[in-house]
Amino acid sequence: MSAFEPATIRTVIRASLQPNERARFDKDWDDTVKQRLTKWLQNRPTQSRDVEQLTWEANIVAYVNVLYERTKIHGNCKRDTEAPALKKNIPIYGPRFVPPSYLHVQKRNPVTPLIKPSVLFLKPLHVIHPFYYGNLRKCPQCGSSEGVSWNSWVNTGHRELYGLRQGECALGYQLRCKGCTTGSTMQGSGDSDSDQHCFATTSSAFWRKWEHWNIPQLHLLEYKQRELEYLQAFESRKVNALVPVELKPFKAPAILGGEALIVLDGADVEEDNPYGDKSISDDFISDIYLDFDKRARATESQEYLRTLSGITLSLDATFKSAKKATVVDDKKQRVCLTKGGLLSVINERNEILAWVCIASVSV
Repeated sequence: MSAFEPATIRTVIRASLQPNERARFDKDWDDTVKQRLTKWLQNRPTQSRDVEQLTWEANIVAYVNVLYERTKIHGNCKRDTEAPALKKNIPIYGPRFVPPSYLHVQKRNPVTPLIKPSVLFLKPLHVIHPFYYGNLRKCPQCGSSEGVSWNSWVNTGHRELYGLRQGECALGYQLRCKGCTTGSTMQGSGDSDSDQHCFATTSSAFWRKWEHWNIPQLHLLEYKQRELEYLQAFESRKVNALVPVELKPFKAPAILGGEALIVLDGADVEEDNPYGDKSISDDFISDIYLDFDKRARATESQEYLRTLSGITLSLDATFKSAKKATVVDDKKQRVCLTKGGLLSVINERNEILAWVCIASVSV
């Protein structure tokens, strides 16, 4: 996944504009970054206020605004109006933005690269915006898509998330429902949830009525996610009688052990080729782990055991425990390969000083 470099992306977009449009573009970009940064710092008294993170995110907001302004449909247009096409010389990044790394710093300035820890402190940002998720244009409270409009960015900035490898951030956009606004005004003010008429795409209220399986990128395998993306894109397309598009089956991944799909350079590939990914086998995982253990852990473990000592030593036999370790053969039958066990030498601190593998109980 490519990193988002604000200065580079801004230069590319600016070059795609007419000379008389560039001054206005620079002013709008700078104003957006300044206003977002000022407003976020004011509205985040109890949340993280890292200026470099917020500045990078403010540039992402300016970039997404450029994409959205050039592709959105005006509210007064007819229902069947097609969205404008984005120029090919404007790159599309997102919805997940990755910050630049030391590689970008060194390649941009190889003579005097500014190597500082804060480069690695930036967190990826996931933008939940109608440019990327057009199917979210529905009131999460009343379920209506009439009188619903996208309003503005969230004034409090990003929300912190727990990622698989590191912390991440999510930035939302606000959806306003005219029907809920009218209903709450007629009923009078109150503290109930029904009075709400403006929802942020990063709030729990926005996703409360969604089924878990229907939330984008939640609890989906990679293959199923690709299949869902294909179906959603096909459903949202504009039907054109002159260019008919047929809904084709999204075939399952290639079966492990079957014939490999080989594509030669310049060869025509059938459109109905199956999904190319294959699941890794248990034997392959075992081989990789054993090779890793042999290269890295065996010698390290031996050196560590030589540093241990003890005043009181005891012998511990794990014959009964070893019999519980079974493997599954190709017929799905569990087989116990270890008839013996481990004979360990343990000191008074329960540290293993030495061990020997005994193949059989009779030995």
